[in-house]
Amino acid sequence: MHKRMEAFFWGGKEYINNAWTNAQVYMTLGMAKVNIFDKKYIKCGKTVIDGVLDVVPEVTSSWYEPTQICRGIDSLIRAYEGRNSIFDCTDVKESTIPVNDAISALPVIITSDNKDQVDAVQALYDSLSDAKKASLKESTKAKLAAAQDALNNVDKALKISNLTDKKEFKLGDNAKVSVKVENNSDKDKEVSLIVELYDGSNKFIKYVCSNKTIKKAQSAILDGIIKLPEQGTYNLKAFVWDSLENMSPLFNEIDMPVK
Repeated sequence: MHKRMEAFFWGGKEYINNAWTNAQVYMTLGMAKVNIFDKKYIKCGKTVIDGVLDVVPEVTSSWYEPTQICRGIDSLIRAYEGRNSIFDCTDVKESTIPVNDAISALPVIITSDNKDQVDAVQALYDSLSDAKKASLKESTKAKLAAAQDALNNVDKALKISNLTDKKEFKLGDNAKVSVKVENNSDKDKEVSLIVELYDGSNKFIKYVCSNKTIKKAQSAILDGIIKLPEQGTYNLKAFVWDSLENMSPLFNEIDMPVK
């Protein structure tokens, strides 16, 4: 790579003021924390950025690429100001990275147990400017909106607790999963506990289901017992739904290994 007296960088092929070539050099110089205004980087009275600025009016040129130029110049500015390099934007204020990560971490199934998590993610999102919000992918914003909708639709009259006394089961066990459901509403509620067995490749093997009608202002315990195979690798999953027909989740998925 060679800097010409016209203040652009020649890549060794065509003698053209190529914005892409210039920008790559700028990013490299920026990552090296070079002061481009040092006299050793000035040639014939021109700095390394004069060349790319000369072609700005030529917007129809195939060698002119605004976004690439901006990346290159931003890299130089970051170096001049003593900030992180172009590929380390953790110093950016109001960064969308924590918001993206927080939304991605939201579970697929949202229950009342996820309220604090969803509220925290919503607060992160709300703290962004309108421009930053607009920069997020529509699918990312849709996931947060869906989590809020799911939270709003959760039956808050039901309080559910996992009473299972084991964190894992052994091969050959009669694996028992238990949940307690308290109905604090003024009408009866249908609740289903589904316990499913999957093999090591996450293939469904079998299930058991327990259904109960919980009387108003009362509680009940639902048990699901499933016989585990003697050999192999398996995983147990349990779900609490309003019914097998609707399959609307009322509680977080219970996931337990079989060893």
